[in-house]
Amino acid sequence: MKNRVGRMEALLTGLLQYSRIGRGDDNVQLLNGCSLAVDVLDLISVPAGFTIEVSPDLPDFHGDKAPVTHVLQNLVDNAIKHHDRTDGRIWITGADMDDKVSFTVTDDGPGIPEEYHARIFGMFQTLRRRDEVEGSGLGLAMVKRYVERNGGDITLNSTNGARGAAFQFTWVKAQPMAAARTAPMAQEKLQEAA
Repeated sequence: MKNRVGRMEALLTGLLQYSRIGRGDDNVQLLNGCSLAVDVLDLISVPAGFTIEVSPDLPDFHGDKAPVTHVLQNLVDNAIKHHDRTDGRIWITGADMDDKVSFTVTDDGPGIPEEYHARIFGMFQTLRRRDEVEGSGLGLAMVKRYVERNGGDITLNSTNGARGAAFQFTWVKAQPMAAARTAPMAQEKLQEAA
C-alpha cells in the first residue's frame, strides 16, 4: 500500500509537470554543452558500476536551461534505470546544426524492440511492470513534449536483437538573450516616462 501511495504521488507530480510544459517565461542564456551535461550528471545518482562519457565537443547555444536539463536528465536516468546489468556505459554526444543543436544519449543496455518505439513516448507507458521499476510512465512523454514545444524532434535508434539504444533529439537555438525583442519595448517605456 505504501508503494502504491508513493507511485500515485509520483504520478500526480508528473501530470502537473506535464501540464506546465511550455508555460512561463523563457530564461534564455548562453549554455555551454559540456557544463550542461556535467550539471545533469550532478542531479543523477549514478551507480558505482556505471561509466558515463561526455563528449568534449558538445555545442554551445542560447536556450532555456531548465527544459534541456530535464530532457537530458530523463534520458540518462532511463538508460541507468532500465539497464539489465550493474556495469553499464552511457555516452552523451552532440553536434551543432546551424539553427539547432542535437544531443544523443546512447547506452549499452538491452535495447528496445522496434514494435515499442512509438509506444514508449506515450503517457503512462512502461515496458516493464510497475513493481519492477520505479516510474510513472510519464518521463518520455514529457521529454517528447519539451522537445516538440521547442520545435525539435526526438528519435530512437535500437535494433531488434542488438544491444543498446540511442535517443537523439534536436533543440532549436534561441535568439541571443532575446535582446531584439526587449530593446524596442524598453525604448518605448523610456519615451513614455520622458
